[in-house]
This record gives sequence, C-alpha cells and structure tokens, in this order.
Amino acid sequence: MSRVSPFFAGILAAGVSAASLAVAAPVEKSASVQPTGDSESVNFEVFLPLRNTDQLETLIKAQQTPGSAQYHQWLTPAQFAQQFGPTPDSVARAQAAIRAAGLSVTSTHSRSFQVVGDAGHLGALMQNLMRHEEAIELFTKALAI
Repeated sequence: MSRVSPFFAGILAAGVSAASLAVAAPVEKSASVQPTGDSESVNFEVFLPLRNTDQLETLIKAQQTPGSAQYHQWLTPAQFAQQFGPTPDSVARAQAAIRAAGLSVTSTHSRSFQVVGDAGHLGALMQNLMRHEEAIELFTKALAI
C-alpha cells in the first residue's frame, strides 16, 4: 500500500487540484511556444476553491430577487472572503505543500496566492498532481463497480 506524501496531503486537504493551478504570464498571439528549460523561472497563481457554494448561490439569487430581504444587499470583499473564501488553514496547508515542492509563495490574496520557482519544480509538481488525480479517479471508478 502506498503512502500519501505530505505534499499531496497538504494539496488535497486544501482542495487544490491540477486544474486549479493557472499560469499567470500571458502569451502573445504571435509568440512561438517552446519547451521551457528546467532552470527557467516560472510565475503562476494557485486559486483555492470557494466554500459554501450552495449558500453562495442562494445568496446571489436572493440579492437579485425583488422583495427579498437580501435584495441588493451586497457583501463587502471582507464579508465575502469570510463566508465563502478558503479558510486560513486551507491557504496555509496549500502554501506549505507548494513550498515543499520547491517553489516559493510571493504574495497572498483572498482566495489565491502567487508562486514563483523554476520550471523543473513546476513540471514535477504538475506531473505528480495529475498522476495523483488519475489514481483517485481510477479508485473512484473501481468503487462504483
């Protein structure tokens, strides 16, 4: 039986998936896309999932419904982050996992954080995340049989 590494435990506990990692640098239409050397610097942002999405959908509907007590009663960014953003613990676990992968966190926002490192560490991170997600998908399918 294989053991889940602390890296994957932190990523999974924080709700981060390979799909939630986004490269922040824009690519120009005329730019030629070439493989990146392992030592080249990369910069990207990790977005953590929102919490309480059912409550958020209910709130949005109420805010748009005339006659509702919440009609046009908007939340401040701080209220939104507190009610629907990732918990500080989730952010901390995800950042710890990113650091354990050899990358650095440079700034933190309400539901994301900026990461910098080299392409080699990012490539290893993405390969490991994708392999882990594939294993979870296979396991889930096996349980459904």
